[in-house]
Amino acid sequence: MSDRTIPNPDMIGRIDSTFTQLDQQRTQGLERLQQIQAVQNTALVREQQRLTAKYGAEHPRVQKINARLIYNQGLERELSQEIERSKIDVPQHDRNTWQGHGFVLDNNRVGIQGLTISFVDEQNNWIRALGYACTNQQGYFSILYPPRTGQPSSSPDFPPIFLTVTDANQRVLHRERTSRVVKLGAIEFWRIILGDENGGTCDPPHPDKPPRQAVQVQRLNVPTQLTVDQPGNFSARINDDATPPVTSRWDFGDGATATGLTATHAYAKAGNYTVSFTVTNPVGSNARTAPVTVNPTGKGVQVLKMDVPSSLAINQPGNFSARINDDATPPVTSRWDFGDGATATGLTTTHAYAKAGNYTVSFTATNPVGSDARTGRVLVRKEFPKVYRWLLWIPPTLILIPLYYFLKA
Repeated sequence: MSDRTIPNPDMIGRIDSTFTQLDQQRTQGLERLQQIQAVQNTALVREQQRLTAKYGAEHPRVQKINARLIYNQGLERELSQEIERSKIDVPQHDRNTWQGHGFVLDNNRVGIQGLTISFVDEQNNWIRALGYACTNQQGYFSILYPPRTGQPSSSPDFPPIFLTVTDANQRVLHRERTSRVVKLGAIEFWRIILGDENGGTCDPPHPDKPPRQAVQVQRLNVPTQLTVDQPGNFSARINDDATPPVTSRWDFGDGATATGLTATHAYAKAGNYTVSFTVTNPVGSNARTAPVTVNPTGKGVQVLKMDVPSSLAINQPGNFSARINDDATPPVTSRWDFGDGATATGLTTTHAYAKAGNYTVSFTATNPVGSDARTGRVLVRKEFPKVYRWLLWIPPTLILIPLYYFLKA
């Protein structure tokens, strides 16, 4: 019996057919798993309702089922996405073909349809020989080089390429920072996660216009502390590849504005300000903010000394005084707080307490630059009853001598 030799094309065809069948079997397996998962979720929901009616919603068994249902919901979503991806027909590839393919997904890992995938060089020029691709419903894209017509005998002489994702308005949604090389026989794969972008009409890149790049404020430099009438330097940095024309605007928070990436500004009044810088180009706008504190000019006030009586009797007037620095910028205001609800102004004052106790006295001085304060303690004692007050006038010897003979007896 003679051996039968299978030609190489037939062998490759059989292998491809086998892989195709494996993909179909995998999709069918995932769909059966999805059905089983749905049945399990239905049973869990019924058990959740039964236990809730029996034990209440806060029972540990009910909470455990709730956690399992939340987990299964995420698993079901991922399973549905995987089923959709398994149905994708990946173009055939051989050693004479370069392929770049992958997915563009949103934050929920759901494919974004209708985006344009192309490759540019370092100068953002579209490499037309590589063509472009559109993302499908699953966010999948694939680019083959060369196209099905013609097979080159050697690798193409392409510069390093950068994958770019654009929308129908030529707005760049994503650009890879790392370049890759087109080499026949190689396969390049990308998995790109965008924000909450929406798809649209997939259009080819314009041959005469590079994709439009949005402008972004990369850095904002502002002085954190200034004094009144002190000029401050403000500067900003934006991305170099922003599509022109780019306009900018400073808003210093006091009604004044300026344009350009650098500006100088002085504030006429003390206070806390929020500085905003906004840039705009044909794609959109971007802004950043930063706080600035403006301090008044002049010499601050300082409380150098405060004198308060250490103790007083009820209703006994006490003298209170304070001293501040002579070079404090006027006007200077002062306030006494005696701790019993009473207050006074001025550097010196008097005060009497109506009830006994320990009181904290505070003195605060304020001027246009700031304020300073000190505190002290006052003990207000009770008076002796009048019936015993005469004892204070008896000489000590008249008390000690009779006490001595009493103890000796």
